[in-house]
Parts: sequence; structure tokens; C-alpha cells
Amino acid sequence: MKILIYGMSEQRGGVETFIYNFYSNFSDDVQCDFVTDFASIPFEDEFVSKGSRIFKLPSRRKNLIAYNKYLDRLFTENKYDIVWANVCTLSSIGVLSYAKKYGVPVRIVHSHNSENMGGKVTALLHGMNLKKIKNVATDFWACSPEAGEWMFGEVIETEKVKVIRNAIDLDKFSYSLDIRQQVRNELNVDNEFVIGHVGRFHPQKNQKFLLDIFKEIVALKDNSRLVMVGSGSLQEEIESYAKELNVYDKVLWLGQRSDVERLLQGFDVFLLPSAYEGLPFVLVESQAAALPSYTTLGKVSKESKISDCLEFVDLNLGAKHWATLIVNNADLPRENNTEALRATGFDIVTESRDIEKFLKMRVDSKNDDKK
Repeated sequence: MKILIYGMSEQRGGVETFIYNFYSNFSDDVQCDFVTDFASIPFEDEFVSKGSRIFKLPSRRKNLIAYNKYLDRLFTENKYDIVWANVCTLSSIGVLSYAKKYGVPVRIVHSHNSENMGGKVTALLHGMNLKKIKNVATDFWACSPEAGEWMFGEVIETEKVKVIRNAIDLDKFSYSLDIRQQVRNELNVDNEFVIGHVGRFHPQKNQKFLLDIFKEIVALKDNSRLVMVGSGSLQEEIESYAKELNVYDKVLWLGQRSDVERLLQGFDVFLLPSAYEGLPFVLVESQAAALPSYTTLGKVSKESKISDCLEFVDLNLGAKHWATLIVNNADLPRENNTEALRATGFDIVTESRDIEKFLKMRVDSKNDDKK
């Protein structure tokens, strides 16, 4: 079974981690290639070492003719059973359109967000392509019911949208006191109250409000430290805001990290006050690490809650309310919950096996229809 996967960006975020997790757990019967709009993608060396090919599209904005010719050649020279487009909007459906043109039997559009991350042009293109998507894709997936509702609206009936869990390697994130102590020593925060955040610097992540919360936490608990993991276009602006609030020196700016599973062990609290989300990978990871976690009520899918570790808080209650709640619960016990979480459906071993079986069934069904 040959799959062409679209949707990876140059940064290691939730979508990229999702794709990698499933890719790594598919059987040898599945061959995956990648097509991307970017010059490089995370995990690229590992993909190539396992026999995957990475096709890099010319810029659609700069040279639409070259973009179209590239896709023509890609699908002429390669035959795929499935094209799997992982997207946050429908602003670009070129890969799916060419997959249909060249007879790829299974064409999946997979929603990974619950709101428009772009501007007016993105919204316009999304609306235009939404009218076409029913005739371009064969399968409609989403990371949560909210992500499916936002992406497909009334064009695709709710019962036709398949929710795919953002599954992870639960054992990899399992809480370990030994690793916790190692991380806290490495970060030099052994005797401090550590709030952690993992996310790219983007308006979606609402990091100015996160810093407002942190300032209030410091007022209540002076030995607090904030650890920011990630990078992005707004990093300089967020750092400047931290200086305005006089908390910059209490923040550790770690940049992109490949050891998030270790870092989560060292935190006391995880904070994700996003303006909107589909079903954030990092909340599954923080709960797998048995880490008390706080996120936004009504803006983050309720499906994110897979344990008692996660609490939803209303943004409108303000930073002081968030801070007080967090500090009042600073001494919550933390115990390994890996086995309990296996029953939630977020175990990558089980989920990847089930998805592989489902995809094979879909390909066989489509091929039978042609006979």
C-alpha cells in the first residue's frame, strides 16, 4: 500500500508529530512518500533512511505553472493508493485535485485545527475550496469533532467525518521521578515552581496572555519559573512583552527541542491558554506525563481531556483567576497513569494498526468499485 502524505511544514509542531507517530508505527506493508511546500521538513533524514522520498513543490504563489507541472510529473511517474492531506485550512487543495485527476482511489483531507490560522485571503480560499472539496476528496478526517465541524461545515455530513485520535507513544511519556530530577538539575530549577509551555510563537497560542498569567503567579509564588519551548515568528515580540512585564529573567527560552517527553517530567504545571485549537498533541503528551495541565474552556476541544490531569479555564476570567487556580493546586499528587490511558484510544501502537487496517479496506473497496 503506497501513501503520499502532504501537510508537513518546516517546523516540528503537532501536525508533524502526528504524521511521524503514525509513519513510525505502520507495518512494512506500507510505503510512505511525502510532498511538501517547504525546503525541508522535520524528521527528513529519518524518512529518507527508511526508503521514503520527499518531493518539494515549487512555490504556488511565485510560479503556478511550475507548481502544476511538478504535480503532473509527480503523479505521472508515481502511482499511489492513497493521498493523505493533513491541513489546517482548505486554502490549498492542489495535491488532492491532482490526485483525483490521476485516479488515486483514496484521497483523504484531514483537519487539524478548529479555526482559521491565516488572514482574509486564507479565509477566502478556504471558502472557495470548501465548495469543491466534496468532489475532490473521498474521505474526510479530523482530529476532533470541533475540527471537523469547522473545516467541513454543512458541506460534509457530521457522520461522514472520521475522528482520528492524536495518539502518542504512551510509554515514552510515562511519568518518571528519576527523569524529573535529571531535568530539573539540568535546567537549574530544582527548588522552584516550574510552569511549562510547548508551542510555536503564534497568535493561536495566546502567549501574551500566558505571560500575564505568569506575572500573577510570580506575585503569589516568587520562586516560580516559566519554561518556553518552541520557536516562531512572534518570538521576539513575546520576549519583548516579557521584559515589559518584568518577568523576562524568570523565563527559560529553550527554543525547538526534540526531548519534550523529558522536559514534561521536570515541570510542575503545564499551561496552554490557546485562542483556539483542534486537539493539541501536547495536551495528550502532558497528561501522559501525569502533569497538571490547564487550557482554554470552549476554545480547545473537550476531547482533549483524557485524564483528571487536565482542567479547562475560561479566558474571560482573567489572568489573576488562572494564576490563583494554578497556585492553589500547586501540590497536586503526580502518579504514573500510563495503563489507565491505554483505554482512552490514544495509544499509537493500537491506533496506527487500526488506521492501517482501515486504509487497506478503503483501498480494496475503491479498487473493487472499478471492476
